[in-house]
Amino acid sequence: KVRRTIVLDSKLKRVAQWGPSWQASNAWQVHTVDAYRAEKIADGYLALLRSLCKWTPVRSKTVGIDIGAGAGFLATAFARRGIEMTASEFHQTGIELIRRENPSLPVRQLDVMDYRDEAVWDLIFCRELYPFTRVNAFTDQIEIVLRLIDSLKPSGVMLLVGSDVSHPHCMDYRLLIKVLRNDKRLRKVSLRYLEPLIWRSHRWRLGMVGYWVGYCLLWPYIAFAKYFRKPALICAIAFQKR
Repeated sequence: KVRRTIVLDSKLKRVAQWGPSWQASNAWQVHTVDAYRAEKIADGYLALLRSLCKWTPVRSKTVGIDIGAGAGFLATAFARRGIEMTASEFHQTGIELIRRENPSLPVRQLDVMDYRDEAVWDLIFCRELYPFTRVNAFTDQIEIVLRLIDSLKPSGVMLLVGSDVSHPHCMDYRLLIKVLRNDKRLRKVSLRYLEPLIWRSHRWRLGMVGYWVGYCLLWPYIAFAKYFRKPALICAIAFQKR
């Protein structure tokens, strides 16, 4: 297996530097999930992984990492559900934010564009990472995703969550799904699932049937939002390694 060196798109490098501008500001809360919402989102995503991948964490034996963890509330929510989580950020400013808001979390300063772990994690969670959501540099972006997948243990899962707020200047998620469904390292590559419907379906105990019923009922609004690109739709893709 040959991995190529990423020759980074200049825009990709630029957006990767945006973190400290909000992480050091007094308004950092508007850029990251708060503690209350993190609890609901974490439950919804674990329910999604059970349904799609038959994957359930085993307490004290499942290790995970949150790539671009923000203030770390989602990583903490996963940790409360039995996953030994590490929270990562690109800049030292982000590491300091995690340590301040969630001091019990192990932290790691990590450049996702130069990431090379091999078969380390049972769960990788990556939500609203600027190099995916604010620029379209697909050749580099898919290489980053492949390196993340390489760092999963066998049967490990990755949740890639991102909005299309800057469409078409964001990663091409549909192309990503199409390409990776032909990758023999992967057992599962899901569709895109809307984050608000994921956790609400779980909260109301409706499961995946409830998700699709809700999706069909909301389709006129979803189509309108997609057409006008406001508000951005936050969606998740699940990947499972063989």
